[in-house]
Amino acid sequence: MQAKGKIAFVVGHTNWGKSTTLRALTHDNFRLRWHSISGFDFFIRRMSNDDYPDSYIDFMRRITPTKYDHLIAAMCPEFNSSENPTETILLSLQKKGFELYFWVLEKEQGHGERTVRSSEILTLRKHGVVEIHDTKTTPQKNAKLFSKFISDRVLK
Repeated sequence: MQAKGKIAFVVGHTNWGKSTTLRALTHDNFRLRWHSISGFDFFIRRMSNDDYPDSYIDFMRRITPTKYDHLIAAMCPEFNSSENPTETILLSLQKKGFELYFWVLEKEQGHGERTVRSSEILTLRKHGVVEIHDTKTTPQKNAKLFSKFISDRVLK
């Protein structure tokens, strides 16, 4: 039987607060690659598929549940781009034995009013557990809510 790994994604579009949420999660230490939640050590992939697509794709192709059984990663829900094959990546991760969890920053955390489209959320639901964070708040509050999501949903 293939080992099961778990990946908790912070999901949002470009400049929506993914990176600042992960930075707040590690108490503003952007160099930390590991973070412990409820006694489990999570490897953190901070750069998203909208930051460095080729690097992101390469990383996701290389990981296995035996190498990283608990992972936190940023992700942009871009499903309509040939340069950024997000859904192909998600299918590949599932085939490797990863369980996928998505904590969605539904609203742009800055000054804009954009939201994640319902079609993007439906696509995420096809691949794993989805929780939607629908308010604008501070990165510190987002980090606490994301950590709670991991404790309550990912680690159960």
